[in-house]
Amino acid sequence: MKHQKQYPGATPYTDRHGNRRWRFRKGGFSAELGREYGSEDFIRRYEAAVSGHRTRGLIAAERTIPGSVNALIISWYRSPEFLDLSESTKRNYRGIVEKFRTKHGNKPIAQMERRHVQAMLAEKAETPGAANNLRKRLIQLLDHAIALDWRGDNPARATKPYRNTGTGFHSWEEAEIARFFEVHKPGSIAHTTVTLMLYTGAARVDAVQLGP
Repeated sequence: MKHQKQYPGATPYTDRHGNRRWRFRKGGFSAELGREYGSEDFIRRYEAAVSGHRTRGLIAAERTIPGSVNALIISWYRSPEFLDLSESTKRNYRGIVEKFRTKHGNKPIAQMERRHVQAMLAEKAETPGAANNLRKRLIQLLDHAIALDWRGDNPARATKPYRNTGTGFHSWEEAEIARFFEVHKPGSIAHTTVTLMLYTGAARVDAVQLGP
């Protein structure tokens, strides 16, 4: 209770890694406040969140058609399911969702049917991986619509994924690696990046976090 009185709208939650975090939530507006309650970073984020709720959040709500695809995406971006994702995953998801929003943003989400989803996926039939990624994001968005009571079903779940017959990315052979190092000399970012990947065995998502 003391926390809530000091910073109204700030509530704690536990993220997917078991860490206690804080979030500002008010009137459908949500913003992350970090882990250290009352810290300088927390206060800075809190003040920005309060300002965002009073200005940007309200302006966006006025410009968004209620019940539209655009409104659903805005709500999903503020949901714990999205906010708990890693930053790299958020960027990946946004890249897919924003293209979908550009084409269908003002359409009512309640009127989306399985045939509509199938038509969207069919547009990407030549790239089955992209079609399947879109299908996954639509499933998440429509599940969120159900949670908001905007829909009673999820038509994306009633579709089938495309069969991906690709063999994936080609793994470089020694000659190809040698040719790369002929072009990208020691000290360059490209040389350093490939060296890290080769000699640490780290996945891309881990390699980008390696320090000096």
